[in-house]
Amino acid sequence: MLSIVVIADWTYAVVMAIVQGITEFIPVSSSGHLSILNMFFDGDPQAAVDFYFFLHIPTLIAAVVYFRNDIKDFIVSWMPKNAESMRPQRRTTIFLIISMLVTGPMGLLLSGYLAQFSSNLLILGSMFVVTAAMLISSEYVLAKLNLRRTMDKLTLGRAAFIGFIQGLAVIPGISRSGATIAAGLWMGLSRPQATRYSFLLTIPIIVAGSVRDVARMLQGTLILPSFWISAVSFVIAGVLGYLTIAWMIRLVSKTSLNYFALYAALLGVVLAALYFVGF
Repeated sequence: MLSIVVIADWTYAVVMAIVQGITEFIPVSSSGHLSILNMFFDGDPQAAVDFYFFLHIPTLIAAVVYFRNDIKDFIVSWMPKNAESMRPQRRTTIFLIISMLVTGPMGLLLSGYLAQFSSNLLILGSMFVVTAAMLISSEYVLAKLNLRRTMDKLTLGRAAFIGFIQGLAVIPGISRSGATIAAGLWMGLSRPQATRYSFLLTIPIIVAGSVRDVARMLQGTLILPSFWISAVSFVIAGVLGYLTIAWMIRLVSKTSLNYFALYAALLGVVLAALYFVGF
C-alpha cells in the first residue's frame, strides 16, 4: 500500500523543483543547492534525500526527450545491417555503459551517507570548492592539450575514468554534470562533446536510481509531499530541466566553465565560513 507523508508545504516543494530543474544540468551541483535549501527550510535530511531522488525522475524524462534521436541511433546501431555505417554510435554506447558500470557501485557505497553529507555545511562547502577546482583544471587542460576528440574516440580506460569521477558526484556539492564535463575535457573530448557525453550519461544513472525509488514508493517507505504538491513539482522540474539542457548545449560550446567555477568556489567559501561561525 503506497503511503505518502506530507513533509513540506507548497513553497518548499516548488522552490526545490525549480532549483533541481535548473541546476541538474548546470555544473554547480543540484544536490548541493537542494541541501542548502533544505537547511533553510529546516527540513528532515532523510525526507529531503528522498525528495531529491524523486525530482531526478522528471529531469531524466527531460534528458530522454531532448536526446531522443541520439538514443534511437544508439539502439539501431546494434542492428547487424548498421554494423559498419553506425560504428561510432556503437562505440559511444559501449563507452557510456562502461562509465555507468563504474559509477554504479560507487553510488551504492556512498548513498548511505547522503543525509549526513547533505546536512553538514563544512562538507558542502568543501565539495563546492572541489567542483570549482575540477572546472578550472579542465579548462587549463583543454587549452594546453588542444585535443578535440569525439565521444566515439574515447577508450575503455577513459570511459571508466569518467564513470569514476561521476561516482564521486554522489556527494552533495560535487556537481555531477560539472565533474563529468571536466573529466571528458581531461580525457581530450571537445567542449560540446564532453557536455553531450555528460548529459547522455545522466540517463542510465538516473534510470537505475529511479527503479529503486519506485520500489520504495510501492513499499510505502519513500517520504514525499502530498500527491498534488509532488505532481506540480514533477512538472516544474521536468520543463526547466529540458530548457536548461538546450541552453547549456549552446552555451558551453563558446563559454568558459571558469564562470561556473567562480560561483561554486565563492559559495563553498561562504558555506565553510558559516560552519565555523556556528551557523
